[in-house]
Amino acid sequence: MAAIEYEPPDAKEGASAFVLLLPGTSIRPGPGAEKAAKYCFEPGVPGIYRSLAGELSGTRGIPCLQLCWRHFPVDGGTTVDAVLDILMGIRFMRAKYGERCGFLLVGYSFGGAAVWAFLAECGSAKPGSPLAALGSRQSGLLGCIAISGALKGPGDDMVNLFGALQYLEARQAPALVVHGSLDDNVALSAAHKVFKKAASLKTLCVLMGADHDLREPQWRDAVCETCGRWLARVAAPRGVSNTSWARSVLLQHHTAAVALCDFAASVPGARLAFDPPPQRPDGQGPPPSYRAYEVPTVWDQPAAAARLLLAERCGQHAKRQQRAREQAALQRRGTVAAAHARLAASRERQASVGHGKAQLFQQCGQHTLSGRSSPSCVEF
Repeated sequence: MAAIEYEPPDAKEGASAFVLLLPGTSIRPGPGAEKAAKYCFEPGVPGIYRSLAGELSGTRGIPCLQLCWRHFPVDGGTTVDAVLDILMGIRFMRAKYGERCGFLLVGYSFGGAAVWAFLAECGSAKPGSPLAALGSRQSGLLGCIAISGALKGPGDDMVNLFGALQYLEARQAPALVVHGSLDDNVALSAAHKVFKKAASLKTLCVLMGADHDLREPQWRDAVCETCGRWLARVAAPRGVSNTSWARSVLLQHHTAAVALCDFAASVPGARLAFDPPPQRPDGQGPPPSYRAYEVPTVWDQPAAAARLLLAERCGQHAKRQQRAREQAALQRRGTVAAAHARLAASRERQASVGHGKAQLFQQCGQHTLSGRSSPSCVEF
């Protein structure tokens, strides 16, 4: 299995967390890579994953492993193959950084579906299986990111999203969903669905005007900075007890939210949604300001679709009525030749009637003049 490891300069055994970067359907280097290099899986290929891993490992001291699927979906690979690849990547990193090292998953496009499939399998794994042996809460999943993430594989490759989100809630792991508003590959409604159905500790970042590939520099930099700030906060060590663990996770969520709000202020196209709403960790000052994104509710989406369908049907009905009226008028008028014949006949009738009236008037005039008496004077 091919992978690119980004090792921190002061790497040592016992790191608290590492990050797995998962590719999409066919682009080996991940999101943001140029089209000419989509099949080139090398460390020097520019892209979001390369910049993100370099920032995390070089500045934050967080090891990263960028995977390359053994079987990509275009080659017949499924989410089942992807789950095994993720498990292999976790084993490799834990063999190097320790068995108690937590992990975070970042999936792009099909990689997002692979993340949900992996979490669903972890939630339904039987005791003793490799997925169930990933470790305790402190050494397991710490969080996940879906970048333009799909909810299923190609064809009939379905994913148990409900089971994945249940496992995410049970682990108290935050989630970040990043999606472009003009994504023509994975619809924006996929991000809406994940955000609405996931439990608390979730963040949605919608980039207004961004497409699926995220190759434009502004979107590539925005996604890299957003994910980097979020991962750096969520990967921080947490407490051991249930109370300290929950408090640490909530603090990480608010810290990451504040960092995203500060960065999104410089990106006009960035819209954010949080649950719970962000608060400043120190409790000083008002909550951070940001451009909020209104996520459609579950009921709004069918209603909007119904309104569009109703408008379309009404337009079709109006067009049919207009065509029917035009056809009826055409039938009443008849063809052009018939209309011309009727016009000619009407003119002939008018001409004959006019000639008869003229003769009658002439006869009446002669009769009146012949019977007229001569004028005379009268007195009264």
